Amino acid sequence: MAISVEAMQITDARQFLKDQSQTGFLLQGNIEDGDADLLATLLEPTTGTEVLAFVSSDGGNIKAAFQLSDVIEKHGNVKLYVIDRCSSSCASILFPSAKTSELMLGARLGFHSCFNGETREIVPDCNEAVAKMAVARGYPHGAIEMLTFDVAPNEVVWLKYPMLRCWGYYRQEGEATPIEQRKPCVSGTLRTIVTPLGPYYYETLQATNCKQPSSNSEELLCKDAELSEMMLLAQELYEIVLSYTPEEDQLALEDQMLDWVSDLWSACEAKGELSFIMADRELSRAPVRCMADQLYNRIAEMDDLVAELSS
Repeated sequence: MAISVEAMQITDARQFLKDQSQTGFLLQGNIEDGDADLLATLLEPTTGTEVLAFVSSDGGNIKAAFQLSDVIEKHGNVKLYVIDRCSSSCASILFPSAKTSELMLGARLGFHSCFNGETREIVPDCNEAVAKMAVARGYPHGAIEMLTFDVAPNEVVWLKYPMLRCWGYYRQEGEATPIEQRKPCVSGTLRTIVTPLGPYYYETLQATNCKQPSSNSEELLCKDAELSEMMLLAQELYEIVLSYTPEEDQLALEDQMLDWVSDLWSACEAKGELSFIMADRELSRAPVRCMADQLYNRIAEMDDLVAELSS
């Protein structure tokens, strides 16, 4: 049965459930006053039961979003899945409120500062309230601020799985809160800021050839901006490691880097996850996740090595 509250529809999510014995709701549309009361009514009979919430929203009323997120957090056993998009107050307020918060293939989050709709000026008190809420629920709001600091308040920064995972704004089944997890893109980026890149970085061998990609995986890396950014960070950390390496050992280190790039491709190909049509965006998201996880681990390893060598 569908329950309508102005622009938002709260409906049964049976079409998304793999197990029809599960309880699930679909939340679509703008977040408005009254949504929290209705969801609380629907969730009341499910106390102590796992509930799956499938969300597609471009945000809406800030106060209503806080109220809706409080209902989800209070239940304590809601798993949130973004179907396609979750932006504005949906991304910054609703997404961190669930027990786990994940993206379905092809989905993304959109962030921007709180701003006055009439004057288009940033509202600092609102931003502070959102940040405090995110931190209280175990999400490193500072990481998102690092990614969006130079964006105009009425513009949106869209982030997908690779960046959200690497910057610590994602929580999967069985994981600790994002604040407690490793955030290699945060620490790695800070290291590249405080450590000047040497001349080798600007002459470094190209691990991938985007003009003439030699494989599906290489083409995917070139086409996906977030994977490319992660690879760039891995290469920057590698250059820092190289700066600490004696000259007579640098060639061997370069060979290790090439071997790792080769392993990056094969790790996903071995799972059969790179059998896809490059033109099909949805089919390409599974290998993107595989490669993002490989890069996540590599950045963490390089970050640890830089810390060890520089201590």
